Amino acid sequence: MTVLLRCRVEERLKESADQITERMGTTTEEVVRMFLSALVQGRKMPFLPAAETEEDEMLGPVERRREMGEVFHEN
Repeated sequence: MTVLLRCRVEERLKESADQITERMGTTTEEVVRMFLSALVQGRKMPFLPAAETEEDEMLGPVERRREMGEVFHEN
């Protein structure tokens, strides 16, 4: 049995991901399934998150978790 997983992402992000995955011969949806499978199998993120900007680096993991918690509690 399968279930429908829904999440909101910015339109430009989805369009960019679709273009890249199409060139790779797959779909964005399949990449999400692969990510979730790797997460479950390894019981950890299948990649090491890295800061993209100096501001990201300054926020650090604790602040990111706090911000994510606030987002999840709003919904």
